[in-house]
Amino acid sequence: MGLRDVLPGGSDDEDNSEEGEYQDQAYRYDTTSTERVQGAPVVAHGVDTELPEGHQDRDVTFASLRARAMLADGRTNSDAPIWLGIGTRRGRDVSIEQRSMFRHLACFGTTGYGKSTLQKNVFRQIAELGAGGCYIDPGGDDAEELVEILPEHRLDDVVWIEPGSTRGRVSGFNFLDTSIPPESDQFDHAVESLVADFRHMLGASQGWGARMDGVTASLVRASANTEYEFTPADLFYIIETPENSRRFAETVRAADLELLADSADKIADVAENDPNALEPLWRRFKDWVESPIARQFMSLRDSPIDIANAVDENKLIIVRLGPENEDLKQMIGTAIFRRIWSVIRARAEMDRTERTPFYLLADEFDNLASQDGAIGQMLSESRKYRLSLFLSCQAPHQIQDVLPSLAANCDTWVSFSPGSHKDSRAVARNIGIDPETLKRDTEHHVWMTLDLPEKRQSSEPFRAYTLPEFPPMRTRDERDEIIDEYLHDHGLPTQTAEEVRDSILIRGGEGALEQSGALGLDSMVTEDNIPTDTILESVFVAAVRASDDNDGTEPVTTDHVHEEFENRTGVEMSEAKFSQQLETEYGERVEALREGTEKARLTDTGLSKLFEQDTGGVENAGGPAHRYILRESMKTFLALGADAYLPSQDGEELPDGVADLPINPLADATSDREYQELKETCETEYERLYELSDGKDIAIEAETTTLEKPKQTLTNLRKAVEQGKKCIFACKDGSYDEDDFENPDDAPSHSSLFEYWPRRGERVIHHTEGSVQNISCDFDRLTFVNETIDPTDEDEADTDSDEDEEDEDDEELAPGRIFYNKSKKMKIEPGVGALRPKATKSMQWRERSTGEADTEIVLEDKGGRGTVRSRFETAEAVFDADREDVPAYYENTPDGYVVHANGAQKTYDTKGEMKNDFKPIYPPFIPEREFTDESGDTRYPTADDFMFVVFPDDNNDEYDEPMIYEHGELRPLVPDDESSSDTATSTDKEAAPTEDKASSQQATESDEDTSESADDGGVASIDAPSQCPDCEECDRWSADGRNGELVCENCEYMPPKQMRDEIRRKRRQMESTNDEQQSHAVDENRASDDADTTADAKAPEDHDEHESGDASDDDYGGAVEGLRSGYSE
Repeated sequence: MGLRDVLPGGSDDEDNSEEGEYQDQAYRYDTTSTERVQGAPVVAHGVDTELPEGHQDRDVTFASLRARAMLADGRTNSDAPIWLGIGTRRGRDVSIEQRSMFRHLACFGTTGYGKSTLQKNVFRQIAELGAGGCYIDPGGDDAEELVEILPEHRLDDVVWIEPGSTRGRVSGFNFLDTSIPPESDQFDHAVESLVADFRHMLGASQGWGARMDGVTASLVRASANTEYEFTPADLFYIIETPENSRRFAETVRAADLELLADSADKIADVAENDPNALEPLWRRFKDWVESPIARQFMSLRDSPIDIANAVDENKLIIVRLGPENEDLKQMIGTAIFRRIWSVIRARAEMDRTERTPFYLLADEFDNLASQDGAIGQMLSESRKYRLSLFLSCQAPHQIQDVLPSLAANCDTWVSFSPGSHKDSRAVARNIGIDPETLKRDTEHHVWMTLDLPEKRQSSEPFRAYTLPEFPPMRTRDERDEIIDEYLHDHGLPTQTAEEVRDSILIRGGEGALEQSGALGLDSMVTEDNIPTDTILESVFVAAVRASDDNDGTEPVTTDHVHEEFENRTGVEMSEAKFSQQLETEYGERVEALREGTEKARLTDTGLSKLFEQDTGGVENAGGPAHRYILRESMKTFLALGADAYLPSQDGEELPDGVADLPINPLADATSDREYQELKETCETEYERLYELSDGKDIAIEAETTTLEKPKQTLTNLRKAVEQGKKCIFACKDGSYDEDDFENPDDAPSHSSLFEYWPRRGERVIHHTEGSVQNISCDFDRLTFVNETIDPTDEDEADTDSDEDEEDEDDEELAPGRIFYNKSKKMKIEPGVGALRPKATKSMQWRERSTGEADTEIVLEDKGGRGTVRSRFETAEAVFDADREDVPAYYENTPDGYVVHANGAQKTYDTKGEMKNDFKPIYPPFIPEREFTDESGDTRYPTADDFMFVVFPDDNNDEYDEPMIYEHGELRPLVPDDESSSDTATSTDKEAAPTEDKASSQQATESDEDTSESADDGGVASIDAPSQCPDCEECDRWSADGRNGELVCENCEYMPPKQMRDEIRRKRRQMESTNDEQQSHAVDENRASDDADTTADAKAPEDHDEHESGDASDDDYGGAVEGLRSGYSE
């Protein structure tokens, strides 16, 4: 390396003859003049032809023809040096020999002086040499500009990494994937490198203690050694709960990794014994998972990008981090930086002559250096692995710990003006010049000292002018097309938070690995494995049982807690050891007291923790009302003598709570005689409990929001029946006082009615009948469907578009049913889902007659004469549908979401784009298929299989105890001694307030509106301004004919008040302004004495033809045909 007087084959003068390879190249910039620096014509001035005249960025400065020849020297000269600029003293070209690049470069300077331009010019020369390299751009613009200047013949070698891409697809790699086969000799070394890298990413060097260090190492080693591809996001969920940690340990043990399983067990022990012990690690993971950008990077699974192959195959890795916050850029940049170092270190067993050069360039290196404590090792060892580091730093004062390593291992120092006195002193000392001289220098000028290998020493410091940037060889659109094409071929679709969560392998029984059935593990309570929730539950139950007046929050002796624990778990434990376990919970969740004897009681935090657990799936999880209902249910059934507990999910369909009979004749008896004896004992000693349960164990379902979703209510009933339990729907109090709300709009939208929620539940299960203004339940008919109708009443006809008109004259049809939808989307096969065009009307599943005794199930547009879109001969056929059986379907492929509809197909890059044109189809909840016994035969629930119980709020002046709601009547769950059957209150016979604040207005609609609503199958269609937050697919709402509430047509979700108000405002804007009707509506609103007739009022059909509500067959065909321009036949 040295200072070159003349570029070999070059000239001191600019080539104005417009001859030569680089003059013929098309550039985006047009040259208008050339500027000489120290006599050399290296600076060109011109205009950016893509920008209009007058644009402030149109005038540009770039590398002249002579400078471009220098920067492209490596294409024809494999020994070409790396050209940097022109010396300002003698006008010599400044370069650095290739071999000196492996003694590393350190570059400093403030923003805007030329650091990024220098690095881009160097990276381009690396590309011309045919070598491999990586450029880490923390800002984002430089990475894109680099694609504009790369040689055409190296574009196929680009590996584009952009975790925060806004192009619909992201690119990156799974940081927990070593990319090395387990049978390789390098695998163990790679795993240990991964452990070290991950500790640094998490900030393990920042004093978080040996425990976090050990936990991190165990997590990474165990996850990297299993056959499953875990991601960093998976680790967050693994340490989130003790149950998840224990399941992870069993997963590792199932892979015959005993030592690693023991380590994983210790993690679970830590989580269970000290809930706050893993808080630092969990919090760090939480920051990643909650950040939309970091979440994409931390959840990448099955990525086609392989960093090890990219390094070995001399690829050009370009990392665009973009405008994320500094912590996020540090984390992702460090992950990539260390992964490349890990791959390079794997060359240790490789012969030195076989180690191909690789160049790593990092801008704003101070961000990485402050995060990574292994920089010194990399600088000192990378040369022997043929890794060159070119590190650019803006604020050297932020890397004081690293500066000595840079000084010792970087033989080439280059510095623009650092900007501040402090930074100037730090850099000037190592270059050997006056700090003030360095600070005062101008843009694009550097002071530097170079390695002189021939003399085995560094040069004296000198000043140079760095070459301007290479001009763009392609337009911005061409650049974007290159990046988009790469992301399409090698990226993965951007995931929503829900999609990331659904992809997690272990997640409280809901994980992808758990749901796949690949595990089948049990989490057992043992003397050395006591979950926190078991301790808390034992304290609560012992307190409730200690006194009739104890609500579970009063102190109870630790002896009682110990006894309750052993009874509940069957684990015998000495008092001393149990006391040690209990003491681990003292503080935030359990309060220790000494009132003559040792006592304990749950704090508010402990109660919240106990009852907030996700015991019933995401539908029921969390929420103050849910916790309150569970707590009151537990207290009530414990007081009745039941063995009540909260089951921990292990992947099975378990209820929110369980209340087992203390004596179970069916389970415990071994003979008929013993059965009768046990039955009599149970009836005598636990009379009321046995009466309520009908001799069965009880499944408690806390119905606080699920009654808004009929599908979930029926699912909960199905689960209980399948398990041989009686289902108790524990409902919240529906009454309220509007004066308790500072803002009246915050009050619930339904009427203040104590039995509001169980009444909704009964109407979900039973047949409803009557007019819109006076709907009632037929309690003798349990139908479990949305509606049972007589098609002849609707003058229904089969209106398939492919059938003749005379079909309408067929004989009358028998009564049919309209089914509720299930909550999970309809899948044809793995990765293939059923769709319908978004432009069509909302659809429903319906049973229709095809003859005297035969029926079929059809998917049709909503309305009495809805067009049939799909038909199936049997219920089983619906769930065994083929692709041609549905209106449309998609395939989830590596290329994106390929949608097939009406003989055409179109590919969408993301699911979000697909949702703009299509909506998912939800399969029907068909009672005879859902309610089956162990042999698979249909077994419908009976009235004895369920019960609705309302638990009053603490401030309810009318009711102060749980009340059974049955057939419109209320009676105490636990009657007083004086009580009799005459004390039941008939709520249906009383004047009840309206169920909906808008129902008075709804009840005033004309008979014509009511008739049309009936013609529409009992569902009134309303245009909505927003989408359903539950299924995220439906932007149309209906008024449920049974209770007048607004529900989502796809999933029966009832929106919260704010959304309902918005929907109703939209509806009112569309309603007729007829003065007479408005006056009538006002009168009805004031007639509170008539509330009984309006309580169940259903919102009538909106007669305006809304754009999204009345699509015809032509609309359906047009919706598909409208997409054909983007389809390939």
